[in-house]
Amino acid sequence: MTNEDIIQKIKNGLQNCCATYGIARQDIGIKISAGLMSGVNCVLLKDNTPVLNSAGKSTVISIKDLFGINAMEALLVGNHLGGTLSKLANNDKNKNITDKKKVNARMYSESPDFYPSVTLYEGDKVVNDSITIQDLT
Repeated sequence: MTNEDIIQKIKNGLQNCCATYGIARQDIGIKISAGLMSGVNCVLLKDNTPVLNSAGKSTVISIKDLFGINAMEALLVGNHLGGTLSKLANNDKNKNITDKKKVNARMYSESPDFYPSVTLYEGDKVVNDSITIQDLT
């Protein structure tokens, strides 16, 4: 899969989340954090705040549903993203990170065509706002 394919899947995922959850393009985000065992957890955001489901819990979106891929691809992508978050947390550019377990990446859609931007966080604190999609792939 090329970078363009990955970017298109992310754009489609953000667009589908907007339609499904009734969130405006400029308000939507996806928080990606390392999972407990492996892979990643993805939480739907509106205005950088988790969207709560009917049970009052954060709305979790599977990699499979977000990117429209099969279960095996989702496992591989999730494991890859989890490893990438770990590498970013240990990168010299991000020396200001004190708790590597709290590192997460957030994807936003700031352009009309849903092209994603990415920001690296430690918990809720921005640590690097110059991350690119290519950094995650």
